[in-house]
Amino acid sequence: MRSKSNSKKDTYRPKFCDAEFYLSHAVQFEVIQQKIKSLPLNDQVTLWVISCLCLRRPNSWYSGRQNLAESNFQSNIHFSMNDFFQDLGLTWPKKLNPDIGIEEFVRTVRLNPLPAAAANALYFFYIEQYPIEILCYEPKPLELLKLQIDGKRVLTFDPDFTKWPHLKYGQRDPLSFWIHDLIHAEHFFSDPQNQAGQIGFYRLLHDIITSQILDVTLLNTEFFKSFSYLMSDMNAHPLHLIKTLRAYLKLHAGEASESLWDSILSLPSICQYPEIQSAFKRVNLPIFRLDDAMTLTNFLNRSFDLDLTENHFLNTPQL
Repeated sequence: MRSKSNSKKDTYRPKFCDAEFYLSHAVQFEVIQQKIKSLPLNDQVTLWVISCLCLRRPNSWYSGRQNLAESNFQSNIHFSMNDFFQDLGLTWPKKLNPDIGIEEFVRTVRLNPLPAAAANALYFFYIEQYPIEILCYEPKPLELLKLQIDGKRVLTFDPDFTKWPHLKYGQRDPLSFWIHDLIHAEHFFSDPQNQAGQIGFYRLLHDIITSQILDVTLLNTEFFKSFSYLMSDMNAHPLHLIKTLRAYLKLHAGEASESLWDSILSLPSICQYPEIQSAFKRVNLPIFRLDDAMTLTNFLNRSFDLDLTENHFLNTPQL
């Protein structure tokens, strides 16, 4: 993919780089691999994201300064970003300090056209403030559900760049998918209270799966896709997640959705709290009140223990 002459038209999207981009930069990728192979994994992945973004726009990758909060993070790695860019044939802006290292670069440099959410997540991933697991494969929804319950997100990174020209994650090419994972991480970690609510919702989904309430409904291909998306790829306010779950049931299960919803509300984690159960009953109904929203949000924000041993997942559907 060639650099864009009009930056306003160059925005992040699922089809971000074509095969030609990855094929035409194989020499630079080899240079990158040799330069960073001795660095910690977080540093390597961070530099791959930066490098690919800048190689897309070798003469116009710099978009000015960003001012992310400085942390107490300290690294013993001395890595010249200016020298690294020179080795890749990338233009270094005159207004940019040539002596900065990786941490200062990620914290203070805005890259075209990296979304702000991804830029934030990349920095907090680099300084190890966001617990993001690096996987060389795309995890199954159930695996990602388990990781989210454990307070983690993932970044799928296959280090074999010879695969990248034809590697797809749905519609997304590798760089697009790295950014996608970073955006989801930001939506998961940026607000601790919201994160607690998301974890509460994912625990509820785990209860639903292990209770086998939806086993028959999950045979519906469209519901299976929607449910998988909800449990692995939809980081939002917990109340929105609850509303979406009920909407998916109504859309795909029809008349059976009400009895399925009642079965969910009969789970031990819900039925022992009559006020919470009543609030759940009113979700997506005209009689749903602000008090109900607060009740459910507080319920999902609560902290409780959950058995996360492998045996707990043995009899769950292959999501």
